[in-house]
Amino acid sequence: MASTININGKRFSGNNVVMTDNIIYIDGKKIEDVDILEAKTVNITIEGNLDNLEVDCCETIIVKGDVNGDVKTSQGSIEIDGNVKGDVKTSQGSIRCGNVGGNVKTSQGSIRHT
Repeated sequence: MASTININGKRFSGNNVVMTDNIIYIDGKKIEDVDILEAKTVNITIEGNLDNLEVDCCETIIVKGDVNGDVKTSQGSIEIDGNVKGDVKTSQGSIRCGNVGGNVKTSQGSIRHT
């Protein structure tokens, strides 16, 4: 079952999210939304379970469910209400999540288990 993905108020459906160089892919399909691509800040909220989430830069990632793979961003805080089977990583930002099957890492920020 696909999750609801909210990026800066725009709703999508899918299980895998990749955002790199201001290009968004959901389940491998390129999303061309000018409002999102030109936004100064990006906030992502996922309602439901997710396979993988990889974002190069955002302000906040919130997952209201479990993640079967990895959650990674180079910049931005990560909040996961469920568990993660893979890794959780951000270079600049705090991490709050449940159980993690892999590694949890941030270079600048705090890590909190819920």
